[in-house]
Parts: sequence; C-alpha cells; structure tokens
Amino acid sequence: MSIPNCYSEDNENDCSITMGGHTFNSVENATLIRVMILDFDRDGVVNELDNCPAGDEGWTSDASTDNDLDGCNDITEDLDDDNDGFEDFSDQCPILFGNSTYPFEVGCPDRDGDTRPDVNDPFPDDASEWEDTDRDGVGNNSDAFPFDPTQSTDSDLDGYGDNRFGSFPDSCIEQYGTSYKDRFGCLDSDDDGVSDLNDQFPDNTNLWQDSDRDGIEDDADAFPYNPT
Repeated sequence: MSIPNCYSEDNENDCSITMGGHTFNSVENATLIRVMILDFDRDGVVNELDNCPAGDEGWTSDASTDNDLDGCNDITEDLDDDNDGFEDFSDQCPILFGNSTYPFEVGCPDRDGDTRPDVNDPFPDDASEWEDTDRDGVGNNSDAFPFDPTQSTDSDLDGYGDNRFGSFPDSCIEQYGTSYKDRFGCLDSDDDGVSDLNDQFPDNTNLWQDSDRDGIEDDADAFPYNPT
C-alpha cells in the first residue's frame, strides 16, 4: 500500500490530501503529513468502510461493480447488492433499495409501508389498501364485493349491492332483506324468497301469490285471475 506525502511549502497550512473519498488537512508549521490508508483488497474502499476488507482483489468499487458501494464485489461477494436486508436471490428489486415484504414481492420500494411494493400496489399512497382484485378502483379491504366490478358497497349488509345497475342490485338498500325471487334484498318475513312487498301471504312459507286478491293462493285457485 502507498503512503502519500504532502508538504506546505509556504507554511500556510494549505496542504491537504484526498484519498478514498476522505480529505486529510495539513498540520501547522509545514509538518510532514504522512497518512496511511489501509485498503487490504485494493478495491478503493478503505477498510473501515469496506464490508469485505479482505475480499476479492484486482477490481475497483464503483456503481457498475458495487451497487451499494460497500466494498463487496456484486458478482462474487455481495449477497445483497442494494443493502436493503433482502438477499439477491429473493429480492425482486436486487439493485434498488426497498422495504416491501409482501409474499414473493420483497425488497422493492413501498412508500406507504403496507408491505406491497409500489410497482404492484394499485394504491401506493394508501397504507390501508394494496389490492383491487376486480379492478373497480375500490380496494379489497373497502370493497363489499371484491370479486364483482359492478358492485362495491352494501349499505344494509344483506349481501346485495347498492348499485341498481350492477349485479344482484338491492331494491331496499336501507333495509336488511333476504328476498331474491321477485326482487333482491327486501324484507321477507316468511323466508320463502318473495319480498313482503309482493307476498300475499307474508307469514306463510308455502304460499305467496294471489293474483286476483281473493284470498286463495294461485296454485289452489281454479280461477287465479278471477276474484268472483
């Protein structure tokens, strides 16, 4: 290793040496500066900053050979080229520092800290959302119907969506209901599938239709459309 010498000829303390990214200033009265920089592997990174101080020789650390400039050769020595804590074999962004921990997507930038990398996060600035399966613009955690792009809210929590133009639209969005035959999501007291709004026998599971309103269920009425 070399030991650089530096003198201040005019006694003005203007002598300095720069090596390994460090500048060493002069001492008073033109005293000889003798600075010994230890770099065992001669890669250009001093031992105190070198994570592989006695590693490969015959190469120089720079952005093309040592991405994180830690003194370890990316190809032969460094198992974590971007120094983000995720080894290259599992790091999905091996030369880009990242903090994502989402399964099979580790080691990439994740600015909202929700574990999902920005590149795959449909809501990169919302820590409460990181997936939108049906691609309707509403995150799965807020979407009452994460697999149906036509519905996303269910005000009465009855399983039928509020969007009247979507799939299985709720006809009574402010009232919990289980009807499904004549309309979706309305009160069905006898659980026969027909809403109380259309059920002529709302308390009888076996009866519901009386077209002529004569009190006799259509199936038992010889003249279901003639009340007389």
